[in-house]
Amino acid sequence: MTRHGSTGSAPRTEFRQHWPVVLACFATAIFAWGFGFYGQSVYLAELQRAHGWSSSLISSATTAFYLMGALLLTRVHAVLERLGPRILLIGGVLLMGGGAILLSRSQQPWQLYPAAAIMALGWACSSSTAITTVLAIWFDRQRGLAISLALNGASAAGFTVAPALVALSSRSGLPQAALEIVLVGWAVLIPLILLGVRRGRRPAVTAQAATAPVADGRPGYADAREVLRSRHFWSVAIPFSLVLAAQVGFLVHFVAFMLPRLGAGGTATAVSIAAGSAMLGRLALGLVIDRLHQRRVSALSFASQAAALGLMLALPHRPEASPAAPSASSSASARRSVSSPSHSRPLCSA
Repeated sequence: MTRHGSTGSAPRTEFRQHWPVVLACFATAIFAWGFGFYGQSVYLAELQRAHGWSSSLISSATTAFYLMGALLLTRVHAVLERLGPRILLIGGVLLMGGGAILLSRSQQPWQLYPAAAIMALGWACSSSTAITTVLAIWFDRQRGLAISLALNGASAAGFTVAPALVALSSRSGLPQAALEIVLVGWAVLIPLILLGVRRGRRPAVTAQAATAPVADGRPGYADAREVLRSRHFWSVAIPFSLVLAAQVGFLVHFVAFMLPRLGAGGTATAVSIAAGSAMLGRLALGLVIDRLHQRRVSALSFASQAAALGLMLALPHRPEASPAAPSASSSASARRSVSSPSHSRPLCSA
């Protein structure tokens, strides 16, 4: 299937022409994962400290956030086709930031859920599905590299947004910390998206081209219903969903787990180390992921995460003795994200 920018141009030319899109998506990922992923752990710890609410109460709002976000992800492509990539990403960061501000200012438990719903809308429009769909407009031969570089923003969020939230919350409280970081993020992100993401659209694809076999002989899919009937799709979706659930469960409680043991400064450092390791893992795999057997790479990634969590459980009172635990877990998350392009590449082969 021919895509925009894939014909008549070498891979290096493709990246050289479209790198501003990757930069804009990288910055979007920092914001989305900072408030929608790593930030969840900070919200739980700070809201629990401020209001005395139980972990189960606060994390139920997090669960609602991810469930609503998962449902909304199925509409990302339609929004992109109707409104274009600029509005999709800008709308996503506006909704994500606005929801984070509302969540941080919750005074009653019920207020957590409307805020989570707003954040879910933002998450759908600014996280991996939106980013990979936007990048697919301009990248074909180097799509794996482009996506892995852009999704390094997810790891960068762990040593930028998350530590800033922890540090500023300990100084001036979560509501003020969230407001300050969101406003700075908007001031940087919106111009960057406007300048980096052009108005170009993917050329229309005929029904014959859409269902034709792709270059390596695998069948194409005409629509979402055909995808949902494919065992290849479910063999990818189910294990990745389970692993993501494990990652989220760990990260939501990470700050609350570390704060009593390491304090605000030590916890911020632990989050930064974990995210830095994730970035290194994602970047290294991004350079070679299109040439590897992605199912086997994913299985190794999942195993490393299980080992890291086991290490933390084995040494619950000695976080200083197990610095690799959160690092390995986040690195697994990074390698999972690197495999995102494989949803339409070798990972989907039986």
